[in-house]
Amino acid sequence: MRPAYRPRALYLQWLLDTRQHASSSAAVSGPEGVSNLRLPLHDLLEQAAGEGDAQARVELGIEAVVNGDLQGARAYFQAAATHSPAAADNLQLLDGQVAKPAQQQTTASSEAEKLLERARMAHRGTGRPPDYAQALRLYQAAAAQGSASARRMLALIFSRPQPDGTINLAWMAQLAWLDTSNTLPQLQAHTLSRMMRRDPTPLFDLLPPAWQRALASSAP
Repeated sequence: MRPAYRPRALYLQWLLDTRQHASSSAAVSGPEGVSNLRLPLHDLLEQAAGEGDAQARVELGIEAVVNGDLQGARAYFQAAATHSPAAADNLQLLDGQVAKPAQQQTTASSEAEKLLERARMAHRGTGRPPDYAQALRLYQAAAAQGSASARRMLALIFSRPQPDGTINLAWMAQLAWLDTSNTLPQLQAHTLSRMMRRDPTPLFDLLPPAWQRALASSAP
């Protein structure tokens, strides 16, 4: 297949290699110290996507959703949507999820912004040691005043409690420099990623339309 359709050949090579060698996804440290998912043999997958393979773009789009990078995920799905029904469905679902908070969001008051800034300073230890208890109180106060960023940060903080249910201070420390202004809480991102679809087979988009419809209708 490589001479006729190199991008798909690269994707199939990635798929075969990851299955033959039982490669697993890795967690890598992001710029804010928060672990992100990274698929195995990532360079090969990116090469396939870069050369136009729709299935590779779907995989990278789902990876981006898991990591909370909705803008990046949307770009991958949009690029693949004309060839992949799954990408088109994922794009529609993603746009619907992103639109909900935009429709419901109200402009945060100046008081909320002040509280949020004070919460970040306490969280990060700006000019003094971090005060996580104070940061929590201020995030909660900012959220009550309408701050979406504060609500997202609280969702992240409470997503990984200690075994006894108390605040995980080590996890909270990792979140200190995370920008929550344009991202979904990690818990929501993981939930959304489980709703993402892949096409029934790696060669689905190369089948005649009638076969695609028949295969799609028989899929669970």
